[in-house]
Amino acid sequence: MFDKLKNLFVEDDGKDEPSKDNQKDAPKSREEKFVAPSTSTPKPTAPTPTPKVPDSTVNTPTNTAGAVNDKFMNVLIKAINDQDLPSFDYLEFKESLKSLSKMQMDEQTRFQSAFAVGKTMGATPQKLIDAANFYIKVLGDEDAKFQQALMNRQSTQVDGGKRELAQLEKNIQARKKQIEDLNKQIELDLKKREELKQQVQNASGKMSKTKNDFTVTYNHLVGQIRADIEKMKRYLK
Repeated sequence: MFDKLKNLFVEDDGKDEPSKDNQKDAPKSREEKFVAPSTSTPKPTAPTPTPKVPDSTVNTPTNTAGAVNDKFMNVLIKAINDQDLPSFDYLEFKESLKSLSKMQMDEQTRFQSAFAVGKTMGATPQKLIDAANFYIKVLGDEDAKFQQALMNRQSTQVDGGKRELAQLEKNIQARKKQIEDLNKQIELDLKKREELKQQVQNASGKMSKTKNDFTVTYNHLVGQIRADIEKMKRYLK
């Protein structure tokens, strides 16, 4: 049923090979459901003679634009599948539309033909629209869960790293005023500062990409449903 429901909203051209994100196993926790695993702070490496200040330039991920993400699509489709209403509703109506899409008929005729099938099972335009709005609410609940999971990960992985980075900066400035015996410790903190800065910026980029992927996927799915609602209002009387 999951694959059948997903095919109603996703066009499968068969060109892309499945990725690890396409696995259908249910996530173990809410955060694992949406956000990639965090990385731990690297352990300090042993100091070397003659301290040198490392280059502060770090590479920051630049491609954080959102895209329809199959992993998030699976999560959202599963939420709809778990809340599938009984009898003939919007999902069955969309399935009928999908079947009729291969036939030579205009959009209005296709909507009316699909509705004719549902009408025999007690469907009305208002019932179909109400069901579609219900599924938008289901997706909205998933959006709220995602935003909370992202906020939790932001607090631990990005904000926490920034606080630690700020503290390291203070430590570095203090140790620079100490005697030569502290040079090895200063070098250690300088290296850790750059490693942590890279980690924080990478984590920030990943969070942006994750958020944008979900948003685009969510808007893509909701947009389809809303478009169908408008067409049902226009064509079904």
